[in-house]
Amino acid sequence: METRRLFLGTFIDKNIFEDIYYELEAEFSEFTSGKWVDLKNIHFPYKFLGDVAESELPIILSIISDVVGKYKAEMTIKGIGVFPNINRPRVLYAGIDNPDKLLIKQHKRIESKLVQIGLQKDSRRYAPHITLQRIKGTPLQGFKSLIDSYSGHIFGRMSNYSLNLIESTMTKSGPEYRVVK
Repeated sequence: METRRLFLGTFIDKNIFEDIYYELEAEFSEFTSGKWVDLKNIHFPYKFLGDVAESELPIILSIISDVVGKYKAEMTIKGIGVFPNINRPRVLYAGIDNPDKLLIKQHKRIESKLVQIGLQKDSRRYAPHITLQRIKGTPLQGFKSLIDSYSGHIFGRMSNYSLNLIESTMTKSGPEYRVVK
């Protein structure tokens, strides 16, 4: 059975990080090790669907057809944080501030639609974010101070975006993403 690894997400305007991304990578690499997301792949996820059978794709496309598309909503890419917590960081991320909460509303709508076909709801509260690095090991002393130094930093703003169904294909050099719809 052929499958496709899918998620619903929004790609970030690369201009937002273009000037600072490699500086961030250099600065944080003094304190952490791990894989940084390629700048071309910068996105925020709504829902990871996992490996989906090719035969189920038309059903998913039908269910999400009124959710995928172009939207207008103000969002600010702001601050840096970690998941799950500062004592055991596994993901370094940039936060997303969305005053009208449209991103959270869209996530709830996506979840309610996908539950109808048997997909599980996320167990964690949805927090719009952009993964920058998957951290391996324990960060060195000074890591928390570096994160704190970016707490109010505004990387950029977006007011138009697309919510897409995206396919992720693993390659030797990392994931390749392709918009399905």
